[in-house]
Amino acid sequence: ILTEIEARGGATIGATVVALMILDAHFVCFWAGESRLYRLRYGVTEMLMTDHSIVAVLVLAGQMNWDEAENYPQSNAITRAFGVCDVLELDKVGGSL
Repeated sequence: ILTEIEARGGATIGATVVALMILDAHFVCFWAGESRLYRLRYGVTEMLMTDHSIVAVLVLAGQMNWDEAENYPQSNAITRAFGVCDVLELDKVGGSL
């Protein structure tokens, strides 16, 4: 899944990316940016990854919560994206379905 990042004020255009592979009852997911993967299991929705964004850094540091992050002035600023640097650094998560 690729999601375009809009250019603002001459900023570089890139895209967030999520790649999901499933085999039998297991999965592995690679991502960069703020696209998200959720798992719905037994009626409970769980976010399986952390955004590569400025607000995610602040939330994980305990400086704000996700509700406050929605109204933060730089809520759309991401720290990783496909197509904006020579080497793309992806994070990975895996588990059972």
